[in-house]
Amino acid sequence: MVIGKVLVILPVTFLRKLVEDILKNYFHDISLVATVKEALSLIRSGEIPDLIISSYILDDGDVFDLLETLEKEQKIQKVPVLLLTSKEDPELIERALKKGVLEVILKKDIPKKLPKFLKDFIKIIELQNLEGNILYVEDTNLYIKFLSHILEHTKLKVLSFQTVEEALKAFEQNEIDLVITDYILGGGDSGLDLIRSIRENDTREDIPIIVLTGYDTPARRIELFKAGADDYIPKPPLKEEILIKIFNHVTKKKVLDRLKKKLKELESLYIKDPLTGLYNRNVIEDFLLKEFEKAKRHKYDIGFIMADLDKFKEINDKFGHLTGDKVIKIFAQIILNNIRTIDYGIRYGGEEFLIVCPHMDYQKAISKAEEMRKEIEKTDVDGIKITASFGVTSLDLHPDKSLEELIGIADQALYTAKASGRNTVKFL
Repeated sequence: MVIGKVLVILPVTFLRKLVEDILKNYFHDISLVATVKEALSLIRSGEIPDLIISSYILDDGDVFDLLETLEKEQKIQKVPVLLLTSKEDPELIERALKKGVLEVILKKDIPKKLPKFLKDFIKIIELQNLEGNILYVEDTNLYIKFLSHILEHTKLKVLSFQTVEEALKAFEQNEIDLVITDYILGGGDSGLDLIRSIRENDTREDIPIIVLTGYDTPARRIELFKAGADDYIPKPPLKEEILIKIFNHVTKKKVLDRLKKKLKELESLYIKDPLTGLYNRNVIEDFLLKEFEKAKRHKYDIGFIMADLDKFKEINDKFGHLTGDKVIKIFAQIILNNIRTIDYGIRYGGEEFLIVCPHMDYQKAISKAEEMRKEIEKTDVDGIKITASFGVTSLDLHPDKSLEELIGIADQALYTAKASGRNTVKFL
């Protein structure tokens, strides 16, 4: 249900009741009157509606008396009017539409057609509160002004450009929720070129695209949809049609954005360790295996560092698990501070950590491990001195080994470091 107002001007009681029952499913604020005088009195008192539904014949005149008064009054001249009439009179319908009536519905069709009209009309009201950026590509000033005008009372921002080159630059620099493009553009390019360029960007392939075209043929539509357009509107566009389609596509994009964010959060829960913020072991099969196969294919090295806090069980037993968790978190932060964005810091189990470094040989991995060893050695946790041992290897040192085997070799190097007195770095 929409927070909005609708004014119903119907002299026949049973018809007023029918319309009211339908409106209750869509609006929370409904005013019912029988005359033009009552309607104008209500409007002039400040009760300006979002929609007027009026019968053609009223107790003190007809709908055209209402429309002429609305035309003269600045505050209410833009209020949309839906006309209900008993007879299918082409002359009456044409006159009403020329006067600005939004739509004409025969009274016999009210149960079927009024709900459909209201569903679409509500989208136009809700569009006023919808936020987002529209990239509009059009080389005709008339249509640029048209779109800017019909969206001026919304929170949607229109970024308009006349060429594909300008539009693509803006597309890369801004968060875009909808693209609207003309088919024929200046500068030797077309809307088709723009669509194809946008669809080449895999990371933003879900951004909807509407094409405005003055050449509405089945072959043209098929061509547009094949290139990746989501919708098209023949020129000249109807105001209500373009507003409803903008609402539909921007809303759908917002829903997909929320869904993607939720999925990302769920993915993060699946691969992240809640205590440390490092990856957990799930990342090995989901991501590291792909990185490992890519390294073999493109022949680049990967460094492996296995780290373990020294005498951690003694810390836990003597000072408790809360202190133990604090030590683990501090060590994890040291790891995060010392690795690159392309590296993987993984809580491998308990107080044991695995760091995987693409494009890093074993010598650089040893240096990286040594930096972390020195930093943890200088760290004091509630008066407790802590140290860690490190084992290092790399893909180039063991080119025939699998990912699992390389992790095992780094673990063996760590065992060697432990056996040699702890607080040191060894490699195999």
